[in-house]
Amino acid sequence: MPENPLTLSVMCGLDADASGLPLKEQDRTKALQAIRSGLAKFHLGFGALDTEIFKAIAEYLRKPVADILGEAWRQRKELREIAEKGEDGRKVAGTVDLYDHSIKFAVHPSIKLLENGVAAGKVSFHVETNFKLEAIKLVIENACITRVKTGKLTASTTFKCEEFPLVSPCNKSLDLPVSLDLPRGGIPLGRAVRAPETPVAYH
Repeated sequence: MPENPLTLSVMCGLDADASGLPLKEQDRTKALQAIRSGLAKFHLGFGALDTEIFKAIAEYLRKPVADILGEAWRQRKELREIAEKGEDGRKVAGTVDLYDHSIKFAVHPSIKLLENGVAAGKVSFHVETNFKLEAIKLVIENACITRVKTGKLTASTTFKCEEFPLVSPCNKSLDLPVSLDLPRGGIPLGRAVRAPETPVAYH
């Protein structure tokens, strides 16, 4: 089990533990300058809030990668069929091999700006990640993915404030399951699971 959950913020190249800012000093400077550039159109001195705004966005991006993968894997017909057999009280377990595939995920959070309690506008952020998964083998028990037995995950992520890149495109390559902890004991696949808040494209 990894020491820190693998999250979207980590895929962006941000600090998983403390500040949420990029790990390298030069990257932190670039990120904060991008936020100040995104705020410059307001001419209200919001640039002084660059660090606080970045920390708020970094906290928002602490979405577990396992949740993102789960949202896409629920679209798989063979996974749904196994899950349905385990929803009626029977103990159903199976191992599923997934062919190599990609998952595209995007999220566009924004922060509202106030001046003397009056709305002055908002600054928008854009995160796009392309996951590629190879040789994935999943263990499913009673309508829930309980373990990723084997596989490899590579990802490329872009992160912008308005049109300004916060960090350089971040590329990561990870071996599974060593790098991936399934939150709350697994990824539910059953009919009771609500629709994802953010659309996920499965290819």
